[in-house]
Amino acid sequence: MKSNGLIIGHIRDSTIAHVRTVAWRLGADVPFVDVGEYVTTGSITDATSSNAVLTVSGHDYPLGGVSCIYQRASIEPDAPPWSQSRLLALETALLSSGSEVINRPLTGWQNMSKPLQMLMLESCGFVVPSSRATSVPEDYQDFRTYMGDIIYKSNSGQRSIVDRVSTGHDQRAELLSHCPALFQQRIVGNDIRVHVVHEEIFAVKIQSDAVDYRYYKSRGSFAKLQAEPLLPSAIGKKCIEFAAASGVALAGFDFKVDDEGCWYCLEMNPAPAFESYDHVMNGAIARRIVAKLAGYEHVAG
Repeated sequence: MKSNGLIIGHIRDSTIAHVRTVAWRLGADVPFVDVGEYVTTGSITDATSSNAVLTVSGHDYPLGGVSCIYQRASIEPDAPPWSQSRLLALETALLSSGSEVINRPLTGWQNMSKPLQMLMLESCGFVVPSSRATSVPEDYQDFRTYMGDIIYKSNSGQRSIVDRVSTGHDQRAELLSHCPALFQQRIVGNDIRVHVVHEEIFAVKIQSDAVDYRYYKSRGSFAKLQAEPLLPSAIGKKCIEFAAASGVALAGFDFKVDDEGCWYCLEMNPAPAFESYDHVMNGAIARRIVAKLAGYEHVAG
């Protein structure tokens, strides 16, 4: 018989800390495994089977013996090889586990390539901004001339600061040959962050004077977050369907809504750091995750 859930992540991860705090406030007894402690002193056996056992600080955690696992055990690209090998073993065990995993490693893999994910989003009926990924300066100049007002961001799933292209960037276009970038038409309007937890929707509207509201303190003056109860049903339905097709139980969709009410989907994040949005929703997202971990259908606030 399976026991209740398990949280696996880095102890300093603010999202993990948020979920653990909500679980504690609700009186849900959900064990936590610190990935850093596992990497330095822990072990794992039978990683390629559904009977993998994670051992940390003398405690055994059968990964197939719990009903649900919430994990944020990402592999850092600059981590030493010995650390990466241990994290790969954990990733393999989570992939092999018969338990429900939020989210199983490698689900939502298309986010590793934003151009690819945008094509997939568009094929599912989302409206996406006009975009061009290139390492060719002339290609960039052509898109810049055609679109006029554009922004740039990373092609990959690695977090990057989104900014508006200026004449100063035009003068550095030759640098593209060293690292391709993704350029998009600039959509002026409010940001909407939509989180999907299985088939439930949680939306937050963000008003800001910064191009990238996440960095408003250095590149703007304000960012106002508030719960958005008026999410169009068609948008919510597409988010649920796309997340499910990607095998993602917890997803974060980023939208821009222009002055004419057109919803542009920018990306789907398969490992969203959602605590800043959840704070304006009274912890609704974390409560839903805790409900899964604790084995309840719902947990009241």
